[in-house]
Amino acid sequence: MWEGGQQLMRAASPEAFAGVLSGNRLTIANRDALDACRKQASKAKKAVRCAIQVKAED
Repeated sequence: MWEGGQQLMRAASPEAFAGVLSGNRLTIANRDALDACRKQASKAKKAVRCAIQVKAED
C-alpha cells in the first residue's frame, strides 16, 4: 500500500512529491539535532532556533 500511495502522489504532483522526499531526507540527516531542539523547545515552552546540516546537491 505504501508504494501505491507514493505512485499516486508522484503522478498527481511530482514537484510536491519531490518536496516530501527532500523534507524526509533533511529530517533523517538531522534527527539528533532536531530531537535536541524539540527538548529545548519543550523546556523553554516556546519556539527555539536550531542549527542543522544541509548537504549540497550533486
